[in-house]
Amino acid sequence: MNPSARCTKRKNVRHSFRAVRLNLQRELWGAFEADLSPLRPVDPFGWIDGVFAPWERATSRLAAESPGALPPSILDSIDGAAHHAAVNRNTHSAAPVALLAFASSRAALVSILLSLISAAALAGPSPPRFRHDSDGAAPNGQSVVDAARSDFQRIAILPDRTTGMDWGLRYLTQAVADLNRLRPDAVFTIGDMVQGYHRDEAEWTRQATQYLEIVSPLVMPFFPVPGNHDVISGTRRDGDATFAELYRRAFGPLWYSVDLERLTVIVLFSDDGVGVRPQLIRDEQLAWLSGALDAASTRGKPIVVLMHRPLWRASVEHWNEKIRPLLEKASVRAVIAGHFHSMQRDETIGGIDYHILGTCGGSIDQHPYAGQMQHLTFLDVPAEGALRLFHMP
Repeated sequence: MNPSARCTKRKNVRHSFRAVRLNLQRELWGAFEADLSPLRPVDPFGWIDGVFAPWERATSRLAAESPGALPPSILDSIDGAAHHAAVNRNTHSAAPVALLAFASSRAALVSILLSLISAAALAGPSPPRFRHDSDGAAPNGQSVVDAARSDFQRIAILPDRTTGMDWGLRYLTQAVADLNRLRPDAVFTIGDMVQGYHRDEAEWTRQATQYLEIVSPLVMPFFPVPGNHDVISGTRRDGDATFAELYRRAFGPLWYSVDLERLTVIVLFSDDGVGVRPQLIRDEQLAWLSGALDAASTRGKPIVVLMHRPLWRASVEHWNEKIRPLLEKASVRAVIAGHFHSMQRDETIGGIDYHILGTCGGSIDQHPYAGQMQHLTFLDVPAEGALRLFHMP
């Protein structure tokens, strides 16, 4: 194909994509009324070896083996909306990350995953409770020992939900249902569970309660990570810890560690500073982090760090001088953050993999080519070998 033809094809794909988005608002809600009946299992042929590879390969194989069997509507992994004849069925071959033709309902994708990936258990344990002081706040720096036990361990991570609007919460509700079917050993967030944008305590409490009510059906332990919207909430004055205290009462500690059977997860508070540049970790949390990493190293399980802001980008000098040396000394495997609403994979430095997640319950107009999509993230910890991080739209 000559360059002119390739350019024309790309333009046609873009125009088709714009066309189907015009119907997004009216189609979105109906598309989530999914049929929960299971599908016939699909041969795995190497799932879970990359970010989008599972979805792309399954799509390509279905198209190759049964070209006439693809449904008339396709599932757009970015919006979750069923788009019809405005998009050519072959589009997914040219842009498999953007348009993933699987089945007529999103729930069918979960059924496929269930047939390929072993579930952790049929019934999960009750979520652990953080220790709270007499004032109702959970002390920072707690260490939680989770009761879940399995030879093969998987955790799930819920990305950001903030957009300024509540319409994306339908994604979060669907994600909770998916998680209860997929049964990871524990569910973490990556922060920004509250919209924020204000200094109204009553509104903050309403939004926090709204989020907690949505995730309350989870049958596995739930571990939140504080984000800037959760704790700063609008323009924070120096020394004002009002919303940090509200967070500790509603969600739990700002920083803590979790000992799973095959993994140690360390949760950090990435907005510990004050003033115009809050994105750093202060001395109290740094001292705790040093001790927590020493304890985790002695325990001998893989270590993963979760935080909301990717401080290796937001505060490069602070990260390189104060934090990174501690993580590398402890042989941390991965650092996972959010905040940007854009899925990204940064360079591996000092043996540590750096990941940035997208959204779940966030905006409904995510764009695939910017790495933005509604998704869940999973981290697998096998008995032996490397950790495996993958994402499910």
